[in-house]
Amino acid sequence: KDIKNGTKPAASKENGASEEEAGSSQSPLAVFQAAYKDYQAERWSLALDGFAQYLKEEPEGSLADKSHYYSALTARAMKGNKKALDHLEQILERFPKSPLTKSAMLEKAKIYASEKRHAEAEGMLEYLAVTYPKSQEAEEARELLKKLPK
Repeated sequence: KDIKNGTKPAASKENGASEEEAGSSQSPLAVFQAAYKDYQAERWSLALDGFAQYLKEEPEGSLADKSHYYSALTARAMKGNKKALDHLEQILERFPKSPLTKSAMLEKAKIYASEKRHAEAEGMLEYLAVTYPKSQEAEEARELLKKLPK
């Protein structure tokens, strides 16, 4: 017991409590930030787990689009193109007004091209270039279109 006020101290990791007892519930922002640090440090599995935790807790949260985007980049780094495409599709379907929409389209096209799915890559790149003609992503899309086999 706390001598000053006669209460039992809160369970915490510092005083030997398990994560469940300590209420390991970091804020969703802290979860995202930790996952992003893992992403930057190329700790892919930890990053993917962290982004998944954020999405489980906040599927429509303010960082959900970013969590999907960085999950996609992480999955791609781990050679998980299918999982990456799934996350990118989530952005396009659920967050069409996200600032990451253009980047998601570009990443999808790059994955398609890497898998020799040239018609799908071409379609995505053309759509991106026409829909967002003045964007940096559209400029990159036009450059990639020139490199695709005809």
